[in-house]
Amino acid sequence: MNLLQKNKVKSLFFLITILLSFFPFLLEAEYKGRGNIEVFCGSVFKPAIEEIVPEFERRERINVNLHIGSSGTMLSQIEISKRGDIYIPGSPDFMIKAVRKGVVKEDDCKKIAWIVPAIAVPSNNPAGIKELSDLAKPNVRVLIANPQSVCLGVYAVELLRKKGIYEKVKPNIINYAESCAKTASLVAMNTVDAAIGWSVFGRWNSDKVKIIPLKKDEIPRIAFIPVAITKYGSKNELAQKFITFLESDFSKRIIGKWGFYLSFEDAKRDAPYASAGGEYKLGDY
Repeated sequence: MNLLQKNKVKSLFFLITILLSFFPFLLEAEYKGRGNIEVFCGSVFKPAIEEIVPEFERRERINVNLHIGSSGTMLSQIEISKRGDIYIPGSPDFMIKAVRKGVVKEDDCKKIAWIVPAIAVPSNNPAGIKELSDLAKPNVRVLIANPQSVCLGVYAVELLRKKGIYEKVKPNIINYAESCAKTASLVAMNTVDAAIGWSVFGRWNSDKVKIIPLKKDEIPRIAFIPVAITKYGSKNELAQKFITFLESDFSKRIIGKWGFYLSFEDAKRDAPYASAGGEYKLGDY
């Protein structure tokens, strides 16, 4: 290699080094230049939305700041912080609360998935649970979600009362989980004998959690996953793009993969006597 060729190689190497040094700044500028939205989501929808968000970001070049927790906690965070573009609770109960508080408009609410309650037990089913009434047997360790802040907890109290066994099951309740995700996790960890869960829990940890369907006449209400733009959002056009994407074929495939029903008719086949949506007045529990 002669001197001229060596100088060309050195110049090229120097140029590449300079370009690489600027690359992180170019990425940061590009990232900041994209639109962004903030989404507060109930944890029952966690597996699905965590798959949907990255694809939405890639396709639309809109960044999503995603918060996941119990529906009640997510609503409180929106109210306290007075921010957030989209609210996705785990059931209509908490969306009704959001409408009542003026956080969202009722006419803006859309339904993106349907779910039904079920009994969730560890895969080895240590207490031999076969049906709902078994939760009232002596020494059965029962878990329900916190009815004050978790949609699943409201449904648990409602269906146990409808069955007429809530007062018998209550002494067996050893914990009130702070979210749907925590409820499923505690069952998978074999720390309880049974929990009132959602049927989708069986898809979360199929090797550790077994789902025992409720009898069709034991399900008082079918839940749906609603979504709405909040009054605190300033990027309604971007937020609407996200909601539209939740209704896309791609999102539906993900939602269905995680065990959610894609229509009321599908859910109704497993709960033909149940009502749909609405709000349960919890009272004392």
